[in-house]
Amino acid sequence: LELIHDAYKNTTPEDLEVAYQAGRFPSRPSDDFLKIFHCVLWSVDNNKDPFCGMISRPLIGTSGQVRTSVVSKTEDILHYYGQRILEAQDEVVLNCGFWVVGSHNAKVMHDAFIALNRRLSQEAKEH
Repeated sequence: LELIHDAYKNTTPEDLEVAYQAGRFPSRPSDDFLKIFHCVLWSVDNNKDPFCGMISRPLIGTSGQVRTSVVSKTEDILHYYGQRILEAQDEVVLNCGFWVVGSHNAKVMHDAFIALNRRLSQEAKEH
């Protein structure tokens, strides 16, 4: 996290422009947003964990509608997200922060995706 903090703290105007160009935004976001987005891109590009960076840069920066916002403690929010994943009809686009591998929060999301996959597999067999 210290490296990401340094990337945020040392963001240059050129970094902001690169972050803006990497996304597909309907208008230019604030510099604060672009600093955070720069750090997201930096972490994807510089993380040595094989499970990181498994998404394209343009998809990371795609904008769209958010069904709702939830303000609560992380555990409650992830349980809410888990239920929304289970209710998915067409697609699931997950926008997430950082989770500790093996944490309770990561398990909630893991279990929701496994349950969704099972449900969709069963529905496909029935059709």
